[in-house]
Amino acid sequence: MFTLRSPNNSSLNTLTMQPQGLSITNRLQTEELNGIATEALLGDLDGNGFPEVYVFVTSAGSGSYGSVAAWAVNNGKSITPIYLPGLLDHADNAGGYAAGYMGHDQFSLTEIHLLRRFPIYRPEDRNAKPTGGHRTIRYGLSAGEASWRLEIVDWQDEPMPGD
Repeated sequence: MFTLRSPNNSSLNTLTMQPQGLSITNRLQTEELNGIATEALLGDLDGNGFPEVYVFVTSAGSGSYGSVAAWAVNNGKSITPIYLPGLLDHADNAGGYAAGYMGHDQFSLTEIHLLRRFPIYRPEDRNAKPTGGHRTIRYGLSAGEASWRLEIVDWQDEPMPGD
């Protein structure tokens, strides 16, 4: 069980997560959020029988950029943060999954993936009027040496209706 709290009273907030029932440590976790927590979901993307906690965050401002604060339960003993790289963290994605990205993210979970959907902006588009359709990115959960990471599995573009 997890208790999550965030005041959501400004553009920067603190999220606290208190796990309960873990066999080694139930230490309070704190994460600084660039925005407000909009939704929290439990998943088991790696299918190991232990949950992950996903908190979806939306930044202030017209871009409403999305991010995720997340933790994985390690064999029922403790929790570890899950890292989600930013879409614009890699220069090699300019013509790929980040092309036309200007925020307005929506997140959801399937049985085995985290989904990130956002409108695609063409160079002439204004912030409130994207015309390039939508892109959905699927992430899978991978265990690293000492941490967890959400990695892009694939992405798909959907044209605007009528295109």
